[in-house]
Amino acid sequence: MRPSCAFISPPLRTDYSAEAKNEPYQGFFRSNARSQATRPAVRSLNKPPPGCSTGLRRRFRFPCETSGLVCQEASPERLLTRLTEHQLDVVLSDAPVTSLVRVKAFNHLLGTCGVTLFAAPALAARYRKGFPRSIDGAPMLLPVEGCTLRRSLDQWFDSQGVHPRLIGEFQDSALMKTFGQAGVGIFAAPSAIAQEVEEHYRVTVVGSPDTVVEHFYAISVERKLRNPAVVAICEAAREKLFVQPEQR
Repeated sequence: MRPSCAFISPPLRTDYSAEAKNEPYQGFFRSNARSQATRPAVRSLNKPPPGCSTGLRRRFRFPCETSGLVCQEASPERLLTRLTEHQLDVVLSDAPVTSLVRVKAFNHLLGTCGVTLFAAPALAARYRKGFPRSIDGAPMLLPVEGCTLRRSLDQWFDSQGVHPRLIGEFQDSALMKTFGQAGVGIFAAPSAIAQEVEEHYRVTVVGSPDTVVEHFYAISVERKLRNPAVVAICEAAREKLFVQPEQR
């Protein structure tokens, strides 16, 4: 059986997955059943999932020796249903499955990390001094309303008594970073990929909301993960992506 995984984007109920069947494009990360036991080809057929950073996805390791993964899009309800029907092996999400969801699935915490605010160098220099009070009225690029990170940031803004000026809301985190690179506003990204964000988008750190933490989960129908590919993905995330600096 070929490995399959799903990236969930809880905010807008728009998700990504990988499935074992060779079906037409329907909105999943899919294992290509036609692939031979040669070097796998990973193909992306749609935009990045809004709830999972592009940088984070790049740093997940997919040990698919005999098949590639195809990135597509669908609703989390559908993904979780397919998970319980054993058409998917795992779902990767920044929010756990709760008792409100009528599927029998288990959450496996992959790791947690803080959040860092970035901006183009000139903008960052302007708002870095006196952070976080300095970002009151600052131009801000935020994820769309309803997503986990957006709620956490809004709560942190309120707790600090600051009211940034909302310039844009983005479903696509990569597009948000591109606008940030152009100097349009300040944006947030997981601290786990801070160095990559700085180097790739040529931005610098404004500051870090000390109480904002992101959690990432592997959701499975197994209480104990047994699929070798899924286990390898989870171990790579825990040992390489979410490892704390003092553990490196």
